[in-house]
Amino acid sequence: MKISHKLAPLGVAIAMLVGSTAAFAQDDAAIADLVAAAKAEGGLMIYSGANTEQLQRYADGFKSEYGIDVQIQRLTGAQTSQRFATETAAGVHLADIVGTSESSYYDDNTDWFVDMSQAHLPNYDKWPDDAKSKYRTVITRGVLGLIYNTDMVSKDEAPKDWKDVIDPKWKGKIILADTQSSVNWGGWLKVMHDSFGDDYIKSLAGQDFQIVASAQTGAQQVAAGAKPLNFPSASSFALSLKSEGAPIEYAFMAEPTVTNRFNFGAVAAAPHPNAARLFMNWLLSDPGITATCTDNEVMSPGDPEGKLGCMAKPTGNVVEIADGLDDAEMTKLFDMLGVK
Repeated sequence: MKISHKLAPLGVAIAMLVGSTAAFAQDDAAIADLVAAAKAEGGLMIYSGANTEQLQRYADGFKSEYGIDVQIQRLTGAQTSQRFATETAAGVHLADIVGTSESSYYDDNTDWFVDMSQAHLPNYDKWPDDAKSKYRTVITRGVLGLIYNTDMVSKDEAPKDWKDVIDPKWKGKIILADTQSSVNWGGWLKVMHDSFGDDYIKSLAGQDFQIVASAQTGAQQVAAGAKPLNFPSASSFALSLKSEGAPIEYAFMAEPTVTNRFNFGAVAAAPHPNAARLFMNWLLSDPGITATCTDNEVMSPGDPEGKLGCMAKPTGNVVEIADGLDDAEMTKLFDMLGVK
């Protein structure tokens, strides 16, 4: 029996449709089983350096969808990495999810994290390849900037680019996020040195700045009027306080525009392994992306066009913070800046 060549493409299309439908059905069945297992575990613990409000949106959104309570251990980036590493070495397993900026933390410690390429998570499988490895996903890319107190500094007076912050008029008026507390802030320092050289770092060192342990603390102190400027920072630390009526504004700084990434991964030895996998799938869903970008001016690999409220990619001189900072180089920069 001969089959018409004209009908062959139709047959291929039907076969592809049937195959896709079967795959979707398998995904739905797998997720249904995962939901049931996660609910039976009854909880989830997140360790992360993301801002408190963002993490709370995750907790609220995940519980609203699945009825699973979420506990949050909010630390600085460096504290998150160190605490989880210390607990893992001691055989103490409390965290289900770890969120931090340093991609190599996951990729260099693969025994610590779930290989999500084998976890049958449909939203991970659809996530852009350049925003994930087997052991983590890039949830956001943000633009680093500066927070200023609007009662103390007008919009016209506020710094517009990174060279403005070393103007002598800002001496004694700066709160600096500890550049040793996070790969973001340390990475920012490296970008400044790469862009402007030793003289810039030495000029910044002469600005008589106050150091705080985290950008969240810096934003709170600027909002309280302790000093007019805080940097480097992320918009999320300002937006939550601004929504409560604090006299602060966030300035996206240019020349260069410095961007960072933030990752999440599921812990291999998680006390709630099914809830951890389910959370990662939810985090990469439309509701998870919306929770990420609400009151949080960041880019999401899952929302490149901004349809879910995320920001568009900036143009111009854009530098993304490098991962895996060299210890010897950073020690030299910290010494030059005068921080120990």
